[in-house]
Amino acid sequence: MFKFRKLIIVLIAALALAACQPATEAPTETPLPEPTMPFTETPPDMDFPAEAIYIESPAPGATVGSSIQIKGMAAPTFEQNLMVRVLAEDGAVLHEMPTTIQADAGQRGAFSADVPLELDAEGNIFV
Repeated sequence: MFKFRKLIIVLIAALALAACQPATEAPTETPLPEPTMPFTETPPDMDFPAEAIYIESPAPGATVGSSIQIKGMAAPTFEQNLMVRVLAEDGAVLHEMPTTIQADAGQRGAFSADVPLELDAEGNIFV
């Protein structure tokens, strides 16, 4: 009787281990759904860059003084509001101010901001 119980326990343990083994069948790949909207490129007759925010001035590498006039074009935003942020080389915020995109709601348009600066030394800044 004791050997019979031992055999049953071994069989139960073997079945439990067999149930824990991973499946040997390879997983099937689920195909990606087709896009609902086709990709369209920017029409070639548009006279502005495709970036969401394009800064026209100051140009990269420009020398600036105690104030900067920042000009550019921007894609539409919520209520056409845009934040202008000037950063030091180390990422510290030197100045931050709101401006408005000069276009009807939902339209791309020009923006500008006159940013006063207090620079202690020469170095790079980023808009």
